[in-house]
Amino acid sequence: LAAGQNTADASNVAHWTNIYRKTRIGADLGFLFTVTVDSYLYNSTVRAIALKAPEFVPSLSQIATFEKDNDTTAFAYYDLIRQTVRLFSNGIPNERVDTIAEDIFSFEVSLAKKLYNYFEPPVYTLSPEEYESYFDYYESQQPTDVVMEESPEDEIESMEPSTKIGSVDARKETPADAQHKTRLKDIDARLKSNGWLQLLKDTFQDISVNLTGEEEINIFEPSFFEKAMKLINNTPAETLSNYFGFKLLYKLGPIASDDMRKLILTFYNVWRGIEEEQPHWRRCVGAMRDPNNPILSYGLGNLYIRKHFNLTQKCDTEEIAFKLKDATEIIIKNTTWMDNETRDNALRKLENMIFKMGYPSDMTDQALVESMFKPVGKVSPNDSFLETYLKFKRSSAISKLKRIHTMYNRTREWPINSMIVNGAHFLPENSNVLPAVYLQYPIYAFGLPSSVIMGTLGSLIGHEIFHAFGLEGRNFFLDGNLHTWWSQKATESFEASQHCVESLYSNETEETTKLKVKWA
Repeated sequence: LAAGQNTADASNVAHWTNIYRKTRIGADLGFLFTVTVDSYLYNSTVRAIALKAPEFVPSLSQIATFEKDNDTTAFAYYDLIRQTVRLFSNGIPNERVDTIAEDIFSFEVSLAKKLYNYFEPPVYTLSPEEYESYFDYYESQQPTDVVMEESPEDEIESMEPSTKIGSVDARKETPADAQHKTRLKDIDARLKSNGWLQLLKDTFQDISVNLTGEEEINIFEPSFFEKAMKLINNTPAETLSNYFGFKLLYKLGPIASDDMRKLILTFYNVWRGIEEEQPHWRRCVGAMRDPNNPILSYGLGNLYIRKHFNLTQKCDTEEIAFKLKDATEIIIKNTTWMDNETRDNALRKLENMIFKMGYPSDMTDQALVESMFKPVGKVSPNDSFLETYLKFKRSSAISKLKRIHTMYNRTREWPINSMIVNGAHFLPENSNVLPAVYLQYPIYAFGLPSSVIMGTLGSLIGHEIFHAFGLEGRNFFLDGNLHTWWSQKATESFEASQHCVESLYSNETEETTKLKVKWA
């Protein structure tokens, strides 16, 4: 953490972009914003660079509105910043510590407001071009369901807020024409600020990938990025350095510093009521169980399925999924609110739907799995845990970004870590994913009567399937490409039924609490 003169100058851009690139590649972290590689929203066979807004601790709304709401947790977060500065500032005066902490917090509040002020309630009647501006929480593709919460100390990634990955929140703002303005070469004009193209080219050049400018790009919340670049470039270099420094300490400190871990535990006590930390060994194991690291996913998955899942179970769960798919076809054919055009589209989408049950087929390829670990380099039990951790994080970052010039195969690739205990429907590829760690008792066990299996696993698969045909799924067609496939007539018919249900339950009062039911 720096304590020099806090002034803004022309060197800011080079200064903060260099730090961003180092943390993005060296630690697989995206402060300020996230740069990753996803499937292209308008063609799911093509990869695209994805530019996404950051997550905020304790949450976007708490940081953006803390002054108005006098939020206790937001003030506890500020105190965490102040205590961290004090811990790592080599005895500088308290007044200077307070100034540095205030600058970091004020910058983060300003950044949060750029996103929060852009937020509007979900709007579902959108064209494909409008839908690109939707807001969701983020890693890789966008699932529709909640990832099962784990203890905040299970892993470093869980230092971010627990977030429902729920229905898509779209924006009323219409981004640039998707057919002409989604190439990387147009990004500066699209976001009305210079620097984005060069930053992305430099970031990929750091891993020896040369961007041509013809790559597709998914930009989420474009208005945020227009405003964020101006804010960042006008923020003093010292403030930006200290912001990056604090964020790194927040993310990595719990596995590298006992003092930092104690500070974060104090903050978590205010935020989530957590009073005791987990054992040291579990924190380390949790840190390595990074849900966003494809290398560890295959390694751990390979070990897991050897003991707890097999090909027979995989085939059995796939057969169950296909039975649910057949049942869904009957339901769609008898759905009354759809007109013939929409019903035909729904049946076509159902036909293209895929199921990823248990594990990717190549996860059992021992040679492939072992080859994935080569970029990590040599790891020794005598190395510091932080050093080993960063080797895996760097290899993960490189592995993900290097995919940019390859095709995406939705039938073979998995959009989530196979070690996540959750099932999900992924809108951008029209797929349902239920990993082996999820397909365990009591949800599933091989040989149980079909009546039991359909009541447990069957209900979950059916739930995932129907995400493809509702408010979220109507803007993603066939292979998951952005395309609205509901007709206007079907939309009006659905909304009439929706309003009827809303009116029915809005008049109900829960007997025990005496609280009135609200339509979510």
